[in-house]
Amino acid sequence: MFHECRHIKTDGLRCHAAALRNKPWCYFHARLHRLHNANLPDSQKFQLPPIEDSSSVLIAVG
Repeated sequence: MFHECRHIKTDGLRCHAAALRNKPWCYFHARLHRLHNANLPDSQKFQLPPIEDSSSVLIAVG
C-alpha cells in the first residue's frame, strides 16, 4: 500500500501520484513546494501559480 500526494491542484482535484517515503507529496510537488518556499530576496521574487494543467494556465495568464 502507498500514500498519495496531498497536493490539491488549482482545479480542485488531488494529485494521485505516489507520495515520497515519509513525505506528504510526490516528487514533482515536493520540489514545487520547496522552490515556492525558498528564501529569495524581494528583488528576485515573482509570484506565479504552479502550472500543472489547462486550468492553471488560465489562472496564470489572468
